[in-house]
Amino acid sequence: MIAKPLDQITREDIEALLTERRSEGRTLDYKRDLSLKNDEDTRELARDVSAFANGAGGDIVFGIEEAKGPEGQNLGYPGKLVGIECESFDKTKQRFESIVRDNVDPRIQGLGFRLIEDFPKGPIVVVRVPKSWTGPHMVAFKKGTHFYTRNNSGRHALDVHEIRAAFAAGTEIGDRVRRFRDGRIGRIVADETPVPLGNDGVRVVVHVVPLGDPDSFAIDLAALHKDSTLLPPPEPGGGWNRRFNVDGVVTYSGPNGGPQRSYALAFRNGSFESVAVGYRYSGKSGEPPQLSAFAMERGVVESVGTFLKILTQNSYEGAVSVLVTVLGARGTRVQPSDVFERPWDRQTTIDHDTLILPDVLFERPDADPPTLLRPVFDVLWQASGWSSSQSYGEDGAWQKRR
Repeated sequence: MIAKPLDQITREDIEALLTERRSEGRTLDYKRDLSLKNDEDTRELARDVSAFANGAGGDIVFGIEEAKGPEGQNLGYPGKLVGIECESFDKTKQRFESIVRDNVDPRIQGLGFRLIEDFPKGPIVVVRVPKSWTGPHMVAFKKGTHFYTRNNSGRHALDVHEIRAAFAAGTEIGDRVRRFRDGRIGRIVADETPVPLGNDGVRVVVHVVPLGDPDSFAIDLAALHKDSTLLPPPEPGGGWNRRFNVDGVVTYSGPNGGPQRSYALAFRNGSFESVAVGYRYSGKSGEPPQLSAFAMERGVVESVGTFLKILTQNSYEGAVSVLVTVLGARGTRVQPSDVFERPWDRQTTIDHDTLILPDVLFERPDADPPTLLRPVFDVLWQASGWSSSQSYGEDGAWQKRR
């Protein structure tokens, strides 16, 4: 893989592949042409993209002619930068994405494209395939089904033992993330938090966990400590404080000393946690306390957006797991102040003290939080008898409501 964010790759980076004789390997592949005209082109593209997704991810660079040995064999490193013939890159990109969508199962999310112009036959195209956490991905083409991955020698088909291991690895990753969340929730319930928290409302907990190799990126904790605006706590309501602690860097909002309203914590391993207290207010006489669901959604979206932005600024491009938990919810009811319909089933109080809301996978940290978080918010509202979150319009767009 070219060691840069995709949108920062320049002509100089492409030329360096030639001058440095950068060899193909587990995360890098060269293609002379980008041809999508027949069945063999379709099959080959699906194989290559799925192999990267099932492996460590990587870049496919189209428009590079490999160097040849004395007997015409490919040597695995660039010989010429020629570019590809391409009348319309937008149409080629759409065709590329369509082939991957229709011939790889489950669908691979987060493909990235970078066009570098002005080579002899046209542009060089870099396609970045993220390592997938929803695999293994199968190539299903004309009744044939195969699994592929990549190693330093290139693409190869998985045998039955490797396929079984790939499925087990996907399960293990999900279990690891949930164990992390469960351990942190246990500490929060036990009040073993970085700062003391108030008890005057529910506690909304957000965890963001990068799934990529922790050795491939590092969070600059010193920068987060130096400029606390990079890591605001949720719903701060004004200024906030920050300090290092044993886990990493924490920012917190509340009075000097005593219980705090919220905090945000950046862990040394690149994970994040935020906790906000509140969102509960008294109902009318004789009615149960109510939850401000709109404010809860807004706080979650802002926290997730903050954490994803930090990951992007620290050159992380991989998948992210987002987990949301609500503590102290039993006996409360979601009843928005600006919704006047009140059928009896929507007056249902929440019957769980701890709401473990659905995990959400972000294939890339530049994804749109409100769109991907909708299943989380739907379950929050359903816990109180609503059919879905009332923050989404008929077009599916999230509305930042108060």
